[in-house]
Amino acid sequence: MTSPGSIPDRFEKIVQTHPDRLAIKHKNRSVTYDELNKAANRIGGGILKALGSGNEPVATLLPNGVGSIACFLGLLKADKSVVAIDPSFPLQRIDYILKDTAARLIVTDDVNFNVAKSLSGDSRILCDIGELGDDCAGHNLGCEISGDSSGMISYTSGSTGD
Repeated sequence: MTSPGSIPDRFEKIVQTHPDRLAIKHKNRSVTYDELNKAANRIGGGILKALGSGNEPVATLLPNGVGSIACFLGLLKADKSVVAIDPSFPLQRIDYILKDTAARLIVTDDVNFNVAKSLSGDSRILCDIGELGDDCAGHNLGCEISGDSSGMISYTSGSTGD
């Protein structure tokens, strides 16, 4: 069961109340809360199969859009910390982030799969969100999420903006 007040808990309450309402509109794609929840459950279930339970960093190499939002929600539902990596970052920067966070898994899509594969080495698991099955899509994951769990690890350019 998710913690009361956690992002997954709040999101699942919205899904129960307004399943058919528009959740995301990005370019020419629109998804309802129910569709987004099913996608997040599918991704979160795949992550749990690959890594098991427990909070740990998981790298995402995805473009902005519906897939990345579903992935972020799925990772939070699986009690993982999102390490969002922009696919346009230089490969050295991506490699540094992967090593610094010690992420054991990279979640990506078919467009960025080869880049992720080149960076995965022998120590990281790859997960293509397009290849995950629907076995977890129909139900919420119900992971116990501690208030001490981190939700996201973010890297900035280091610039102060001055």
